[in-house]
Amino acid sequence: MKTGHYEPCPCTNKKRLVMFLAAVFISSGLFTACVDDTPRVTVGREFPIERVVALKRHTSTTKDVLELMGEPYKKEDKSGRLKTWRYYFRKVTKEAIFFFFEGETQVKEGELIIVFDGPLIESITKSLDTYTQ
Repeated sequence: MKTGHYEPCPCTNKKRLVMFLAAVFISSGLFTACVDDTPRVTVGREFPIERVVALKRHTSTTKDVLELMGEPYKKEDKSGRLKTWRYYFRKVTKEAIFFFFEGETQVKEGELIIVFDGPLIESITKSLDTYTQ
């Protein structure tokens, strides 16, 4: 036995490494867990915009539209035989890091306006927009 000489246990370095890796793993998990990027539809109901290509002017009927798109956000009866169905949604995704720092807010809006002359589609107007607030 030598006096004044300290030899650490060989397992000490392994314990330190395990503790360091655990701390890194936990802190990275906390960071990702605190990012709130859950999309929230704040207005309307998101509709399948890719199905619009199946709708044809002067051919598709109100029944066809209901089967493909579901119920519209709003229905309007115009003068005479014209009816307007509006599909609309606004989805907001807000990022918050560690619940303290506010990140960017992504907004996605979609609108589909279908005008019927009697039971058949007269016109289709669609728009899809994504932007940062």
